[in-house]
Amino acid sequence: MRVLARENRFVVGLYRRHMKTIGYLGTLDRVFGVPVTTRNWNTITAIARLLDNGAA
Repeated sequence: MRVLARENRFVVGLYRRHMKTIGYLGTLDRVFGVPVTTRNWNTITAIARLLDNGAA
């Protein structure tokens, strides 16, 4: 797992689908003090498209 950037409440990173990743996400929960959620690129591009069109 690799954390690439953090801005305010958003953290961007990459991970591979391995069993260890679940433990790493749990560690991030403790580091940032909030539950971590993951999103795939389809979700990110859909959100970006909505924001680009001015709908939010």
